[in-house]
Amino acid sequence: MSNITSVSSDYLIQPNTMQTENDPLTLGSEDFMELMITQIQNQNPMEPEDQTEYIAQMAEFSALEQMQSMNSSINTMYAFGLMGKEVSVNNGDGTMTTGIVDSVTMKNGTNYIEIGGVQYDTLQVLSAAEPTSESDTDTDTDSETDGDA
Repeated sequence: MSNITSVSSDYLIQPNTMQTENDPLTLGSEDFMELMITQIQNQNPMEPEDQTEYIAQMAEFSALEQMQSMNSSINTMYAFGLMGKEVSVNNGDGTMTTGIVDSVTMKNGTNYIEIGGVQYDTLQVLSAAEPTSESDTDTDTDSETDGDA
């Protein structure tokens, strides 16, 4: 059986950053309700809108909120999955830092990993692998394989 020793950034699924509530391009549930109330108030009383359309819109919006919540959970699981791993991080200035993830924190909906006392956004992770040390050799893996044969 082969061991995976590194993961190329070409194959990593990078989490998307969630837009904050203060983002003017993001519509929240309150915005949706305001739009719906405005539609109802401004409809032609002689030809009222079909209520099933409003119910369908509310169901779609509810599904969207659930997907956003699930996306947030997946991003958090991704970050905690990096705990104890050796990662390479893009510093944003053309350089890269490699080290073991010491901790994971969340601030304002964004997940951060800590390497050597410095925090990095999980979107900066280029690769992740099991930590390697000078004492680990392929001989240990081969001896386990020989025992199975």
